[in-house]
Amino acid sequence: MHDSFRIIRPLATWQVKETASTATSLIYPVIIWPSLPSKIPAHYNTQGQVDRWGSKGEIFLLVAVVVLMYIFLTY
Repeated sequence: MHDSFRIIRPLATWQVKETASTATSLIYPVIIWPSLPSKIPAHYNTQGQVDRWGSKGEIFLLVAVVVLMYIFLTY
């Protein structure tokens, strides 16, 4: 019984860390929303120059990707 607890415990620790980082990625954009400029860089070329600008609302696309990755990799 003690051995099975050792196997499950690291998984639970990682689950807590994954959930906390996913929650942070949801909360942080909301907190910084007022300080974001109306246009943010959305894509860079190979020289590191911005070649596409997007609205600040596009930052939530990244949040959606993080949440979807969390769901697919956790369940």
